[in-house]
Amino acid sequence: MRRFSIKSRRIEIIKAEDLKEIFGDYKDHLFLRQQRPVPEHVSSAVRRVAEYLKLHYQESVGLPDAAELVGLNPAYLSYLFKQEMGGGFSSYLFELRMDCAKALLSGTNDKIKEVARRSGFNDYHYFSKSFKKVNGCSPAEYRKNHSKI
Repeated sequence: MRRFSIKSRRIEIIKAEDLKEIFGDYKDHLFLRQQRPVPEHVSSAVRRVAEYLKLHYQESVGLPDAAELVGLNPAYLSYLFKQEMGGGFSSYLFELRMDCAKALLSGTNDKIKEVARRSGFNDYHYFSKSFKKVNGCSPAEYRKNHSKI
């Protein structure tokens, strides 16, 4: 990256692909924040974990990581999360990832492998199989029937 400046003669020139990825990730985060509001009645620990997952669903995030974030035992956090959110930690994370995948499939022309990666699924075959099981169609069929572009 070359650097230039107007005031101090330093600005960064970023490649178009980098900007596309940055804005795409930002759009994904905004989408998920709007789609899955955290219920008002949940404890602050569960709220923090749910908000953390909305921001980090693309990464390899596990229950022990989330428990450490809020200073709770993983088993107790799992119990609280299920009680207060109506479903388990893993299910919530999976749903966030699926929501993102559906948004990307209907709103971009990204390859399906890229959609899987950007949604937090590291294994394309697992993504494809899970997507079909949950949505009743393959990712390609979903895109064909729901494309907004």
